[in-house]
Amino acid sequence: MPLFVPAVVQAEPQPKRTLTKYALSYILPSEFKKLIDGSDPKKTLRPPGLDNLIVSDIDRCIIAQGTAEALTELKALIRLLDVKPVTLKLTVKLVKSGETILDLNTTSPNKQKATFTLGEGEAAQGITITPHIHGDGKISFLVTRNQALEIKTMTLGAVTLGEPLTITFGELGELTITATLRP
Repeated sequence: MPLFVPAVVQAEPQPKRTLTKYALSYILPSEFKKLIDGSDPKKTLRPPGLDNLIVSDIDRCIIAQGTAEALTELKALIRLLDVKPVTLKLTVKLVKSGETILDLNTTSPNKQKATFTLGEGEAAQGITITPHIHGDGKISFLVTRNQALEIKTMTLGAVTLGEPLTITFGELGELTITATLRP
């Protein structure tokens, strides 16, 4: 009878790791990596099983290593985040007592805000319009008015893209905003 019986412990098989390269069309790979990694490791979008993620803004590609499931999840994230930027054309018109005070056409790349100033000197007022596109083809606006260190903000209800939205803008008159997608 042997005094020593060797114990053999078999390791769990590890999932196969694959190295895959993905080309990005619209978002910079470094920005994509920031988005999925986030600032808090507890709130990351990085798929479990994704071991390595190397980005190249010059080549506009991502090289990823991980399990098949992690790479499938990563590919889905790429489809969600690597989208053509939206450019809005904003038409802003301000009418007071039947007289057009402001008639402005501006483009807003990637849904960024449009800012303009009415008046001069101490009477000057800064107006900022921030569009918010909804998934159902509607758009709403956040309008901020800054005059003499007083800031007023209002959210305007959702309308269909291309449909004008008119509100009474205090003593300034009626403000009409129309937003259309620009190709």
